[in-house]
Amino acid sequence: MKKKVVCIGQALVDCITRGKEPWRERVYRAQSISLNTGGDALNEASLLAKMGIPVSLVCGLGEDVAGNLVYQTALERGIDVSHVSRLSKLATPIANLTVHPDGSRESCNSEATMLTGYIPDPSVVHGASVVSLASLFRAPLDQKETVINLAREAKKAGAILCADTKIPTFRQLTPQDISIDRLPVSKRKRSRSLHRQAGLHGNGRGTSCDGHPHRHRQSRQRRLLRLQRHRTLPYARPSGQSHRLHRSRRQLCRRLHRRASGAEEPVGVL
Repeated sequence: MKKKVVCIGQALVDCITRGKEPWRERVYRAQSISLNTGGDALNEASLLAKMGIPVSLVCGLGEDVAGNLVYQTALERGIDVSHVSRLSKLATPIANLTVHPDGSRESCNSEATMLTGYIPDPSVVHGASVVSLASLFRAPLDQKETVINLAREAKKAGAILCADTKIPTFRQLTPQDISIDRLPVSKRKRSRSLHRQAGLHGNGRGTSCDGHPHRHRQSRQRRLLRLQRHRTLPYARPSGQSHRLHRSRRQLCRRLHRRASGAEEPVGVL
């Protein structure tokens, strides 16, 4: 059985004007003007349905002509529309896109893209293997609680969670707004925790926490190598031997290892 994908986000109508150029005063001509269904959620769902992957669309539409166009298009493409909400208080978003002859583009969106009053139910992700937050940072995914609730529900269901970001228009939402706070941890505790996870935290007796006798020495050797790489560790430099000033990496490592074990002491300063 193929995995189910749930696409949550915007579905709208694009009014695309191509090749716009001035003709007379306050009059323009264009190569073409067309109406097309769009929106990240609908576009993603359409491509997946075309590949034969079961996909469900989650969006809010108004009970208007634009909403009928989007809804019928999704049905014709074989997309599950059981979670598409048709609300009389909504106006289906219509975006005005202009493509100039040089290829540059302009877009204009109205307040209808805010989808005021529509919040998708987190339960729509149940049974999905993949959940896509399409149009993240735009309605309905431009409110902190909505995004976090959907993300938590998706992860609780064991689904893969992905997102397609957009530039915010009316509501401003940042990645920091939807981050999940964690308990503060001091730098000392965080450092000790990382060392324990790596098995390099010493217990004061020259051995690691798991009883390995050499890991403490190995971590010291790594620190010495790191200091030498940044030229902050003193080491012996033979006088009168210019051709030996630049030691090979292998020779340097051997000397640092001997020094770490206490077999050799530094005799000079860089």
